[in-house]
Amino acid sequence: MSSDELAVALRHHRDGRLPAAVEIYERLLHREGGNADVHRYLGVAKLQLGDLSTAERLLLRAASLAPHSLQVTCDLGALRLAQRRYREAVKILEDVLRREPDHADALNHCAIAWTEMGHLERAAPMFERLSRLRPASAGAFRQLGDVQHKLGLHEEATASLQRALELDPDDRHSRLALGDIHESLGRSREAKAQYLAVLRRHPGSPLALARLLMLSGHEPDPAWIAQAGVIVDAREVPLEARARVAIALAHHHDRLGQYEEAFRSLEQGNALLREQRPYDAARFGVAVDRLIEVFTREEIDTLRSRFADSSEKPIFIVGMPRSGTTLLEQMLSSHSCVEAGGEMSAMLNVAARVRGLGASNRDYPYGMRDLGTRELAGLAKYYLERIDRVSATAARVTDKLPFNFMHVGLISALFPKAAIVHCRREPLDTCVSCLFTSFTEQIRFANDMKTLGQYYRHYERLMHHWREVIPERLLDVQYEELVTETECRLRTVLAHCGLGWEPGCLDYHRSERSVRTPSRWQVRRPVSTASIGRWRHYRQWIGPLQESLAGPVT
Repeated sequence: MSSDELAVALRHHRDGRLPAAVEIYERLLHREGGNADVHRYLGVAKLQLGDLSTAERLLLRAASLAPHSLQVTCDLGALRLAQRRYREAVKILEDVLRREPDHADALNHCAIAWTEMGHLERAAPMFERLSRLRPASAGAFRQLGDVQHKLGLHEEATASLQRALELDPDDRHSRLALGDIHESLGRSREAKAQYLAVLRRHPGSPLALARLLMLSGHEPDPAWIAQAGVIVDAREVPLEARARVAIALAHHHDRLGQYEEAFRSLEQGNALLREQRPYDAARFGVAVDRLIEVFTREEIDTLRSRFADSSEKPIFIVGMPRSGTTLLEQMLSSHSCVEAGGEMSAMLNVAARVRGLGASNRDYPYGMRDLGTRELAGLAKYYLERIDRVSATAARVTDKLPFNFMHVGLISALFPKAAIVHCRREPLDTCVSCLFTSFTEQIRFANDMKTLGQYYRHYERLMHHWREVIPERLLDVQYEELVTETECRLRTVLAHCGLGWEPGCLDYHRSERSVRTPSRWQVRRPVSTASIGRWRHYRQWIGPLQESLAGPVT
């Protein structure tokens, strides 16, 4: 093999000229089909180009030719990460790290895999180690800052992101993340400064523009509005970026009472999202069917007879997105005995861990039937350890991931004394608000009015089931009553959680805690009824949603 040719190919590869590198690698491979290095280099290039099937074939061949190569093994882990086979990626990459604990690439890929699976507490120390190994890498500090922010470690996150910017002042991702931290802490002026800094360095940045348009308390510059319209219509801009800007424009017009323009932008954004990631409401319906089949009253009692934790520490706040869960958590966390956990992924991880614990190796929820005392106790312990990280001393910790409505049966089986509070809101108000936040991955069911209506009907069906099988620990709280009869309803919720009344709960809007949900600006203001009946502004355009809500569940 010509070392000169390989050197040229590697130089092309290093400088990002992947097609040129691939051409030389393929020529070399044709001449020397048994060379592990060429297989690996070509496999990595194909991986970077998104040709995952070819990359897999080449990297598996490289592994067979060089079975003890840590770098080849690491590249296979990176491939599994790209294929979203996260558990396989972790298994491969942790094997590399056992043999070489400071293998930087393996640390990076493994931390990303843990992040994608929601195990931020496992990702954070890996990113910390990576930043020590790569002290001149802005990317390492940015990734560390992102995870720290998600864990609620705002001072640490700010320090990491500022270090990333010292290393690379043009790092827009770090500036956007810093802006997001400022927003979550209610500091709109500081957030605006970061987003403007991004636009100065990267004119036309869709995400910075979208954030500015949605920022509360600031009048957008007319030039931003014009620029946003150009981005939405620009076919060369990625679909998701165009969608984010269109929905941000919808928020802008909605604030001004320009409802026809708002809905036009909203539909434009959601149409782009549908094109990229359509949602299968029928599949969600099947998931609901399985939960109803498994979590009967008898099955829950059987699980409790094997093991039930007596902890009253968790307060689960569940419901549809945009139903008032953030507001209620902000009120409860103003109580001296309550710490806010925010939208925790811990119960989702508990459900995911069910597979592999029982003898049959069945997925959740069917795998629950196979679990004995030891396995159930392990799941409860795992969850309690996660909320102890929020606060080891608080009497109560809120977990307000709305989608935990899917896991009320699991929650009730593991923690029969824990309070579960279900936030409800007028269906059309809930759904219209979801339409305005459909750009988030978790709410992609809302990018189509018909699938949104079907999702809501399945959600209602499941909540009806939970009320029938575990009525004793499930409290319904109506949003409209919470904002019009606040003290009365809040007293009821506190009593349900085993807590006494504290007037400070009414001053929730003075809290300085971080809020990362789309409601973060609403909960910085005193209670308001302005959102009640919001759907009426859009009644002439939401016929498909109304029909879906009223029609049969499919």
